[in-house]
Amino acid sequence: MFCPSVWEFKPKKPLFHEEAGEIIRLLNNTNNILNRHHFIHLISVVLPDTPNIPECITNLVTDDCDYYKVKDFNLSDLINNDFIHSFIENGQLTALSIDTHLDIDDCAVITSNGTLILSLNKESFQSLGLDGKPHSRHKHRFCVTIDLKMETNMEKRNMQRVQWCLKNNLKKFTMLFTWKPPEEKICPSSVAQYLASLGYEIVLCKPKNTTRKDYNVAVPLINNFDKDDSDPSYELAELTEWLGMYSLGADLEIGAPNNYVTTYEVPTPNRVYGQVSFLKWTGFFSHHVVVNLCNELRKYVLTRKNLPWVSLYVQCFSDAPLSGEAAHGTESSSYTIFLMPNGYYHMVTQTDPH
Repeated sequence: MFCPSVWEFKPKKPLFHEEAGEIIRLLNNTNNILNRHHFIHLISVVLPDTPNIPECITNLVTDDCDYYKVKDFNLSDLINNDFIHSFIENGQLTALSIDTHLDIDDCAVITSNGTLILSLNKESFQSLGLDGKPHSRHKHRFCVTIDLKMETNMEKRNMQRVQWCLKNNLKKFTMLFTWKPPEEKICPSSVAQYLASLGYEIVLCKPKNTTRKDYNVAVPLINNFDKDDSDPSYELAELTEWLGMYSLGADLEIGAPNNYVTTYEVPTPNRVYGQVSFLKWTGFFSHHVVVNLCNELRKYVLTRKNLPWVSLYVQCFSDAPLSGEAAHGTESSSYTIFLMPNGYYHMVTQTDPH
């Protein structure tokens, strides 16, 4: 039997999508990609030619960004008028089940607009007893959506039924919670105090941050970045690749090529900058943190006309039932935004073809 030439099977290329426009229009659009990603795990920023990082940038993703871990959480405790009025209808609550795998386990999330989304396997869905829809691509998985803001307007009998089904027919989850109050004078830890009053053990979690400065770095430039009719996708692909390697701390030093060692060549055109700053935060962030950070970066880059660009990279949790525009999966779980000193931006999203 002949062995097939497996090396001749070409892998599917990831879908590379590029979007461009004015930064201010992106921020003013309530349906932008920043607002569609609810469950963010990692945020990183690259600032060329920046020896001193403004405190408004370094503190934005750490101040008031604590989140809380709750074990053995019963989702039926969400179907409560006091909880819904205090944390769903007022402020923005975001929650995510962890230690679960989206393809085989039951998963649960709460979006900032007050929607509880369950991604369930067939057995759990059949035993739950609530209406849902089958997954568009996986016939053995189902999605149940509950608008928590509407629960207070439901008939008492229907509300009790939903609560009973969640309490008795669904397993408990380990959940992460974060809450943005409607007013600054209200403490974000109020949601933790409420959950503790129900008897749950609350674990306070804080974002982890990393700051790095590199010297004499060759940074790729982009031509014709402000023209609507230009097509810099090829340049953006190379720049995105460089950005990923730089963020990982790869050796990007320009040197003589070696025929026996794999080397990387920095895309051209490029310019050597004396200092390049790299910031990274990991934790559990809601989309409003990214919106505020993008706005601060916009203000900064507009005051630094000599900068080539400033980058913002966002990576979501991979096992969240909702990511970007995908209600049942993670079709675009990360994106990169390049902000330019001329007021324009370019955004790159990479999607798995599967």
